[in-house]
Amino acid sequence: MCAPLPIGRIVRPRGLRGELIARLYNEASEVLKAGRAVMIRSGASEPRAVLVTGANRLPRGWALTLDGVADRSAAEELVGCELLVEREGLPAPADGEYYWEEIRGFAVKTVSGRSLGHLASLFHTNVDILVIKGEDGEYMIPVVEGFVERIDHERRLILVDPPEGLL
Repeated sequence: MCAPLPIGRIVRPRGLRGELIARLYNEASEVLKAGRAVMIRSGASEPRAVLVTGANRLPRGWALTLDGVADRSAAEELVGCELLVEREGLPAPADGEYYWEEIRGFAVKTVSGRSLGHLASLFHTNVDILVIKGEDGEYMIPVVEGFVERIDHERRLILVDPPEGLL
């Protein structure tokens, strides 16, 4: 069985009855729905399974209710926790799309052959940003057409073509 995939983070409580606001890493995702089993992980601890009892899309995130989270105090304890799901419960990514966990740790090189390091993390602003850590420091490369040329699963390699001055 594959390791569970992170899909988002709990950002704050909402109201007094245990409702939570979560932000998903993929804002277009439809993975959250009532009756879905998810996992919650705080820091480096082992994830624990919970059942989503309510899920409503909001303009900036999702309003969730989780089994066993009945009041604001219980909801406040979950702020900052990561939401995860089993890989088997997710749709296959479309051509040219990848789940973050699939490419974490891949080597990153420029089209000219310069090694930048490895893909350490990813964060989302208006676009996804690859955070690359290497011997020469840290680089942030937006995932936009023309910057990320290819992701090669077999070679565990991401080939980038950043514009002059970005590195």
